[in-house]
Formats: sequence, structure tokens, C-alpha cells
Amino acid sequence: MYWNIHNFSEKYSKKLKKEVEKRLRQLIENPQTGSLSEMEGIRFILIGKNFSLYYRT
Repeated sequence: MYWNIHNFSEKYSKKLKKEVEKRLRQLIENPQTGSLSEMEGIRFILIGKNFSLYYRT
């Protein structure tokens, strides 16, 4: 909702949602895809240019 208000459009929100869903499917197929983070047992994967998704398997 933030991006809808900030950009006066749902276009970016929809694009971001699709990218998150794409990355989640990728992680389901191969959980080791992401890079190791500085936190033990935590990996991350980039979503677009501005976001990272941190996860633990």
C-alpha cells in the first residue's frame, strides 16, 4: 500500500509482488540459491535493486 500511495499507482507494487513470487519459487526449488549473510545460518537473495529477502532453511 505504501508504494501505491507514494507512486500514485499500483504498477510498481504489482511488479515487486511478481519479483518476490519469482524469487520464492526459485528458493523452493533450490534453497541454497541465496548468498550467506553475516548472521550464522541465514541466507539472502536480492529482489530487484532495492530489496533483499533474508531466510533460514
